Amino acid sequence: MTAIDFDRIPRERFDDFVDDLRQFVRTQVAPAGHRNLFLLAHSMGGAIATLLLETPGPEQALFRAAVLSSPMLAIKGIGGWPADSLSCPLAGLMSQL
Repeated sequence: MTAIDFDRIPRERFDDFVDDLRQFVRTQVAPAGHRNLFLLAHSMGGAIATLLLETPGPEQALFRAAVLSSPMLAIKGIGGWPADSLSCPLAGLMSQL
């Protein structure tokens, strides 16, 4: 497997990633005619998948469900949330168990 150098990928607009996923789904996934499709995405892919699914289009009806593992999302209104200051100490405690 070849490593991807993400620093070399032009990222003028984050929506470009969403457009790429939309094109892939429309040209590769949908024509295959599979039923019961599930979307699995992690981190930045979770953010991309969320944007794809929240935008009106045929992709919304194509997937039965989506699993977003640690999606890279900023939730408005939760800045300074107490969990921000607890996450590192909690992770340290859990690693000792």
